[in-house]
Amino acid sequence: MEIRQANGEYSIDSTNCDASKEPIFSTRYCRIPVASLKAAPYSLPWGSSVFARLTATNIKGTSAFSTPGNGAVIIYKPDAPINLLEDVSGRTESTLLI
Repeated sequence: MEIRQANGEYSIDSTNCDASKEPIFSTRYCRIPVASLKAAPYSLPWGSSVFARLTATNIKGTSAFSTPGNGAVIIYKPDAPINLLEDVSGRTESTLLI
């Protein structure tokens, strides 16, 4: 599996995706931490799509790369609120200002 970097080139994360993981349902898988996707060589920013392309290998050889798929988006959890006091002066039927 190759993942597209921020510059558009593809590379393999051989640390997290070396094809030696135990098979699940007769397939190989990779788990790539968000920290790896945010770091070089990928350098993907928060909110970016993660594009990956795959090859398959069997007794006949290795296939061409698949069409790059966008199966994930790098999302993050916002920090906890720092102020939960309501600003009553800005309250309306559909708005609550904090």
